[in-house]
Amino acid sequence: MIPPPQHTRRRLLPGTGLALLLLLVFAQLAAAQSPRPSGDVFGATGDPEGDVTLSSDGTRWEAPDVRSVTAAYLDISTAGQDDDTVQASAVVDAGPAPGIEPRIYQNQVLGWWLDTDGDPATGYPEPGFGRGADHLVVAYGDASGRPTTAWLRSWSGGTEFRAVRVIALVPTGNAFAWSLPASSIGAGRGKRLGVSVEAASIRSIGTVIKSDRAPDDGRPMVLPVPPPPPQVISGSAALAGGTRVIVSGVLDDGGADAQWYVRYGVAAVDEAQTPPQAVTASGRSAVTAAIDDLRPATTYRYQIVVRTAWGEAAGDVLTFTTPPGGKQASGPAVTGPARALTSREARLTGTVAAPGSAAWYFEWGASPSYGRRTPTRAVTRGPTPVAAVVRNLRPGARVHYRLVVLAGGARYVGDDAQVRTARVGRLAVSGEARAACAGGVCRVRRLAVRIGARDAVGRALRGAALRAGTRVRVRCVSGCRLGPRSVRVSGAGRTLTADVAAVLPGRRVPRGAVLEVRVQRRGYLGAVYRARTTGRGVTGRVCALDLDGGGGCARP
Repeated sequence: MIPPPQHTRRRLLPGTGLALLLLLVFAQLAAAQSPRPSGDVFGATGDPEGDVTLSSDGTRWEAPDVRSVTAAYLDISTAGQDDDTVQASAVVDAGPAPGIEPRIYQNQVLGWWLDTDGDPATGYPEPGFGRGADHLVVAYGDASGRPTTAWLRSWSGGTEFRAVRVIALVPTGNAFAWSLPASSIGAGRGKRLGVSVEAASIRSIGTVIKSDRAPDDGRPMVLPVPPPPPQVISGSAALAGGTRVIVSGVLDDGGADAQWYVRYGVAAVDEAQTPPQAVTASGRSAVTAAIDDLRPATTYRYQIVVRTAWGEAAGDVLTFTTPPGGKQASGPAVTGPARALTSREARLTGTVAAPGSAAWYFEWGASPSYGRRTPTRAVTRGPTPVAAVVRNLRPGARVHYRLVVLAGGARYVGDDAQVRTARVGRLAVSGEARAACAGGVCRVRRLAVRIGARDAVGRALRGAALRAGTRVRVRCVSGCRLGPRSVRVSGAGRTLTADVAAVLPGRRVPRGAVLEVRVQRRGYLGAVYRARTTGRGVTGRVCALDLDGGGGCARP
């Protein structure tokens, strides 16, 4: 249900007053379901005519009749902006007269609900149509029936956290249309974007009398937003013989099929290239390619290039130098690049360059003394790229590693390399609980947590930045029945407060019940507060959570 107006801070968003011609072209393309140009994607849905009832005088529908909805995500090459663009339009009919009367009059509203994460617990909190949407573009009707202004409203964690902002609404033909920078609503390449429309008649206080919605089933029309362009994350080269080099790298294909190759040369980096190799929509992946027949005692430049239908990326221009006189270099063990998977895990790569069968493992540790090793594995022929994941690392820790190859009765070791696990932010949580018990039931007078946060470089978050993305949920882990429930957070400074007791039915729980409050934020080490009601009141404690939600308290 569309909330009542809050017309504050009327500041026009940049990039919203797009040319009428562009909007007309967009609407025509979407309605015709034409193939998308470049990285643009379109969506459209129709709505039955006259599925709202007539007003008492028979001249108007009781609510504007939504006839169709179109939406598009435009890439920057077509939109002509500094940011990708989201556009949407809706055709509405004011009354039953023949043809379409595209009007929204006084005490009528037209709203586009935008869901950028698909999570009903993070957006608009009220039950019914629009629940979970993260943003609402809403236009309020006027005497002319053709308003030219709409408002962008945003929610996070069930709380409206931004001042209402004004955008341009363009009446074009039978439709109302608008355009926004994708970043202003948290949309972007590879992210979900759901769109639904509601047109309603309201009382002056904002109460909806009648409404029409599209799609009718209440589920948003999901735009297939294009994936991000590819990236070259890292690259390295290792000598595997007097005239041979193994180039290794880490690519991110953005979720699309890709081809990659290595270009190299002496005077310029593009004098030659390796044959293109395919990578199948796998996100990040380690790759290797061999370059043969190189000149001895020569410095080469090289660069890894990856290409998808959504763009091309080239890594840094790096160098390697072949040994003089065709001498053999480091041998069968070629240590490759590593990638931190999380703050607790890293993926080590390398190449076993032995010509026949061989065994291999990685040595790793906090220093070049290593001290730990991965399980030994075998390959039947080389060169073969290999990889192993090491776990239970400390966030932000530096890890030394090297590849070890056992072949032909000899032990070969690769060069030492390093990787640092991802730094993470930390949540600071304290809890407070009070309860009075009589018989087998305890009334919870106070159950709340206070939350602070510092990001990966130690900066304190506050206000809207702290509220956005911080999630608090409570559940009963023993002694009672209470499934996970979201808890609203409040606060404007460096500390948030979550009143957990407010979501407990009647604020009552059985004696001996254990309640668990989880506080989490993506990219941060979270915390859990557990409280147990006893005959003497409440006992509680706070314990740490991993990034994946593991850990916590065994008992309060």
